[in-house]
Amino acid sequence: VQQVTTVEGELARLNSTVTTIHDRKYFTSLYVRESGGTLLELATDGPGFTVDEPLETLGSQLFIPPSDAERADDIRVMLPQFSMPGEARVIYRELPFIHRFHTPDDPDGSTLVLLHGTGGDETDLMPFGRKLSP
Repeated sequence: VQQVTTVEGELARLNSTVTTIHDRKYFTSLYVRESGGTLLELATDGPGFTVDEPLETLGSQLFIPPSDAERADDIRVMLPQFSMPGEARVIYRELPFIHRFHTPDDPDGSTLVLLHGTGGDETDLMPFGRKLSP
């Protein structure tokens, strides 16, 4: 963080177009626009993702921030399902259309086909489908 603050001070001294320093929880960043208009970001390495999860289990499960806990089930069903190493994988890449599949933890054999209108996308109806057939 000290390095970012030092760079911000130096850029201010040079009359640069610095935006503010941002605390992103996992790292601190400083944005600056160079004379050609490109926006650059200077970011720290730390503190890192271990502020939320222990290193031993980091990345082994989906982490949903506490601020989104109320929407956790909807978020889970909207994300693509993936398998952890050693688990069975179902590959749907060969289909010639945009699609989203969700296999519940305890499937009952039913299939829902959810079609959205032109104002939506393939993820919009997933929370509704989960409510219809958990």
